[in-house]
Amino acid sequence: MTKRRSLLFLGVLAVVRAVPWSADIPLCSEECAITSTPKYKYAEEKTYSYSYSGNSHVFLEGVEGAVTQTSWKTQVDLTWLSPCDMAISIKTPTIENIPGNSDTSLMERYPLVVAITDGIVQHVCSHPSEDTWSLNIKKGIASLLQNSLPALISSGQNITEQDVVGTCPTIYGVDNQGFKVVVTKEKDHSLCKDRYLTKSEIPVAWLHAPFPVDQSRSLCLQEIVNGIPVNITCQDENIIRPSYGFYKYIRAFQVATLEFQSDTNDPSPSIANIGDHLIKRSLLYDHQTPKKDQSIIIHLEEALKEICESTLETINQDSAQLLSRVIQYMRKAPGETVVEMLKKIRRGHFCSAYKKLEELFLDAIGFIHESGAVAVMIDELLSGNVPPSRNILYISALHLTPRPSLQAIEALKNLFSSSHPSPLTTLAAASMVNTYCRLNEGCEQRAPVIEILQILGTKIERECSSVYDPGAQKAALANLKALGNMGVINTHYSRALIRCIERGDADISIRVAAAQAFRNANCRREVTSTLSSIAADPNFETEIRLASYLEAIKCANENHLKMMIRRITKEKNTQGEEARGFILTHLQNIQSSTTQEKAHLRKLLMNTILPGNYSLDFRKYSSHIDLSHYFSSLGTGAGLETNIIFSPGYFVPSSLEFNLTAVVGGVLTNIGEMGLHFRGIDPILNQLFGPEGYFRSSFQKIWQDIKESSIKTGLKIVEEIQETLRRRRSINFNIIHRLLEKLYGKMNAKDPQLLTFLRFMGQEYYFASKQHDGYFININQLIEEFFNSLRDYIEDLKSKNIITARNLNIHFDYSLPTIQGVPLKLTLSASAVAEFKVASRLNLFRLLSDLRNSDNFFSIHPSLSFHLEGFVGYDSFLVEKGLKVRGSIYNSEGISFNIKTKNGNQIEMEVNLPDKMEFINIESEAYLMKQRHGSSEEKIIPRSVRENRIRYNSCTQILVPALGLMVCYNVNVPNLFLSEGLPLGRKSIVKLTLEKVDRSLKGYYMEAQLYNNNDYWTAMIHLMTSEPSPPKEAQVTLSYFQRSHSCKVYAAIQSNSISGGIWITLIDHPQEKSIEAFLRYTTYQLELIRRIRLEVTMAGDTSEREFDIRLFASPDTEYTASSLLLEWKCIYKFRGQDIKFDAIGVNSNALKKYIDYHFGVGIDITLRPYNFLPILVNVRLCEFYLNFKDWLITSFLRKYGDDQFKYTAKVMKQHIQFFALDTTHVIEGTISDFFVVKSVITTTINKSYIAKIDIYYELTKTGISTNVTRSDDPMGVIAFEVLVSRTHESTHANIIVG
Repeated sequence: MTKRRSLLFLGVLAVVRAVPWSADIPLCSEECAITSTPKYKYAEEKTYSYSYSGNSHVFLEGVEGAVTQTSWKTQVDLTWLSPCDMAISIKTPTIENIPGNSDTSLMERYPLVVAITDGIVQHVCSHPSEDTWSLNIKKGIASLLQNSLPALISSGQNITEQDVVGTCPTIYGVDNQGFKVVVTKEKDHSLCKDRYLTKSEIPVAWLHAPFPVDQSRSLCLQEIVNGIPVNITCQDENIIRPSYGFYKYIRAFQVATLEFQSDTNDPSPSIANIGDHLIKRSLLYDHQTPKKDQSIIIHLEEALKEICESTLETINQDSAQLLSRVIQYMRKAPGETVVEMLKKIRRGHFCSAYKKLEELFLDAIGFIHESGAVAVMIDELLSGNVPPSRNILYISALHLTPRPSLQAIEALKNLFSSSHPSPLTTLAAASMVNTYCRLNEGCEQRAPVIEILQILGTKIERECSSVYDPGAQKAALANLKALGNMGVINTHYSRALIRCIERGDADISIRVAAAQAFRNANCRREVTSTLSSIAADPNFETEIRLASYLEAIKCANENHLKMMIRRITKEKNTQGEEARGFILTHLQNIQSSTTQEKAHLRKLLMNTILPGNYSLDFRKYSSHIDLSHYFSSLGTGAGLETNIIFSPGYFVPSSLEFNLTAVVGGVLTNIGEMGLHFRGIDPILNQLFGPEGYFRSSFQKIWQDIKESSIKTGLKIVEEIQETLRRRRSINFNIIHRLLEKLYGKMNAKDPQLLTFLRFMGQEYYFASKQHDGYFININQLIEEFFNSLRDYIEDLKSKNIITARNLNIHFDYSLPTIQGVPLKLTLSASAVAEFKVASRLNLFRLLSDLRNSDNFFSIHPSLSFHLEGFVGYDSFLVEKGLKVRGSIYNSEGISFNIKTKNGNQIEMEVNLPDKMEFINIESEAYLMKQRHGSSEEKIIPRSVRENRIRYNSCTQILVPALGLMVCYNVNVPNLFLSEGLPLGRKSIVKLTLEKVDRSLKGYYMEAQLYNNNDYWTAMIHLMTSEPSPPKEAQVTLSYFQRSHSCKVYAAIQSNSISGGIWITLIDHPQEKSIEAFLRYTTYQLELIRRIRLEVTMAGDTSEREFDIRLFASPDTEYTASSLLLEWKCIYKFRGQDIKFDAIGVNSNALKKYIDYHFGVGIDITLRPYNFLPILVNVRLCEFYLNFKDWLITSFLRKYGDDQFKYTAKVMKQHIQFFALDTTHVIEGTISDFFVVKSVITTTINKSYIAKIDIYYELTKTGISTNVTRSDDPMGVIAFEVLVSRTHESTHANIIVG
């Protein structure tokens, strides 16, 4: 159809040649002002054809030959519709010399109309059906053509221009070569603004999480002949480094060339497809998700069917990867697909046993972030049948949806219209509206947003009027906070909020929330003036005034500031003092602030002298504390602001608020806020700590009350345990007395109230209002509630059958725009599927209290599947290339048992195991790849990758004789020290399994007899396999004996093939502590005897203590002189607050054959008065020697004089020095007081590095100064200095990084 339309267009054009062919084509420019000497001299109604070619490379630096690359070539037509309108058309694209397919034809279909004035792009206009990836490539072509110079004569200009990369400072260079002018453009992308979609995405990449962008820059070369660009070459480079100092990193390099071929008077054929309704867009990279693909539904249904069928019994190793694939498909499918798939699942379309698939699908919906998923989440939340964990998941999903659509906002209306929505859900939905409005200008004119605002506003007007209805107050608090999250308020509802603030009979918390509802709204002069007046009016309560002030100050102009300062200066009453102190400290902090966000207010207050006649005692008066600093040279900073607000007549703050911010790359991020608001706390504290308070009584009385309450609380717990075992429901609490009741007594004041809120990135995630009936915590009630819950849980075990599967998915997706419009993608996706199956007929009450006759069953089967995938590289939709990392973890276990008791001391238990239990199954790989859309993935492993792998694949038979089980392991991983080319290479595998030797083995049968006395406990256990025949049998004995200063534990096993046992003796004597173990293990071919003993002997008194530690080991039943393996000795000497500590240690005999070491330490410590913190004051001895295989490590410390120390350490392998460290420290002063430490540290690893470090801790100076140099480079590696100097008048901070 498109081809026929193009031919018809050209035919008509040939007939009516006299009529301008661009007359009926819609234009993009809104104005066209061309100078008399334009830089570009393109002719109107002509088409200029260019060859557009390029290639992109992704290198893994540090690995030879590790690169994946792609080349492309196409024809680009620039059709000039008017002097200021240019249409960019793409024709016959090829990728690696392969002609285009149906995917590339999408790029050829629609031209992009560019509004360009003398080389400067104003904006672009695209067809509504143009897909995002194609649009960005054409924006890249427009960016290559852009030239923002006023004229082609001056060089070295730094011009800020907007292109597909962002709004960037651009350094222009001009080389006039007569008939040809060469223009260079250079950008450092780290200085660009508008580079990412939202503010929340800006700091992440540059803060080294999840992938750090170390460098990002582009360079363009434009050759202009007679006003026509004949050759434009642009290269773009990005370096992604895992961390500072890593020598292996990703370097992504891309170059594109636009070369002039010819011109013609005919339009490009695709001009016929421009259409009548173009969408105006900026030249910035378009972050919107690609167009929905109807064809993806087939793949989605296949994946859902595979999940349903493969998880009927239990989840498998691929379950997490499959579910991750389903989530990716649903993001690309049309919005209504999510609802349709859920209906099909519930109809059993994919499999009849669909409950497990339904649970996994409902969890997955929380990670899709598309409009269809929002509709399902809202329906599920309103149904009230969502489990708590999924409720939290859906709330988080609404908060964190990155790019909500208008359809998603439409789906929120049902939630806001609900009569009793969850407050936290309402906050999350409002947060999504805020995200939508932040990304879409004029959102307040969209119908769904208007309707939501009307619903919220109507509720608030009604609820603020119902001041005596507690239910209305709680609802008003939730709706006001939701309105604050949304940040969209029109004039009508602004006035309604003001009326709510001014309503004196309303609860203060409601009025404060009404003021804070303006926190994300756009500035309105009328609102700012009213809030400023309230802040300056002493007739309002302190909290109302300060809440209004904090919102007004964000939008205040010079008149507002003058009015507030003038009025609060005149206040002298007590109520005014509370507010004026806070406002004045806040204004003073603005004057001294260094952050860019407060620069406007700082300028307005520059010549203002604020009054200082207010109290600075923040323990009694309201104040604002600002601990923040911004380093303009680094573009970074951080701050913590604290609001302390007192109400008149109270000595406890009525409000505490904390706000943590960070500045990265010049962008301020509000990381988090927390608020605490108190009501009715003062009377409690007065009775506790006041003149007649409880804590004014004697310490002996308080201690006695604590002991009595602790004893009775303990008795209460014992009683509850006994009641639980007897399964009685009536509990008598009259015998219990409460410590806190003694503290608080009886009070008639208003019940205390606590209000809290938490905000993250400017959005409120949580708030709560807690009010207690009384002034004490009822310990008995807490105990009762705990044991009631425990009893209910134990009762549930009598008949319980749980099969639940849950899903968790984390997805990070960052697109770094390049000058060519093809993004550099940084993605990380992790998916986990967990299944938990429990079947129980367990009467735990009877099992614990009566061993006579009972029959119990319990089965548990947990499984986990985890999949991780990361990608760094270019993704143009047509071709994906870069570094990919994949990993998976799988775990599947299970056990079931029947328990029978009889005769009061006998237990029979039958245990069943699955044929195979996978304790751990890990697979991972990293490789370079290239994949054309619709084709299979091509892995690229460079020839330089040479792997030396560690392989273990075996099964141990140690459990076979007694249990018929074998433990198998499979390890196939690269040797980190001998392999070349890491992290690239073959797949790494680590597996550990427990398997039955004979699959006919069903399980185990155990019969136990218990004997119990005051001094001993013994269990005789007869263990046998239930199948096959003849069964394997074993006799197990467990014993415990206790004496006055010792106890013994004994465990033995006897079967027809093995026998053995272990005896452990513990001695706890005042002068001696020891533990001894004796092991005997006998089979047909082996007899193993081992005895080991660790003893500690102590001697001395309170002023001097000596400890001797010895370790003995013997291959026989007795110890000999050669059995001593190591000996340590420690001596403590106490002299008041001074402690001398000496320790030595050596090894000997058999241990010395494997490892030879000795050490010695002698130090002096002093304890600080009052807090008793140990401070090191002297090192008399510090030596260490270790010889292990080919490695030799030596170190020692020597003291020279009173203030100089020298420390030396060496590491050698096979008599070759591997590492050396020499340090010299000069200490002036004492460590326990003020001191200066000057150190020179020389480190040698191949090359020598010398670090000079000075540490100051003095009355006038505190900080650190560091300078690191290399032996062959005296210019230095790094210099770092942080010093704070103090005088009586001021404190000065100096920070230098070089």
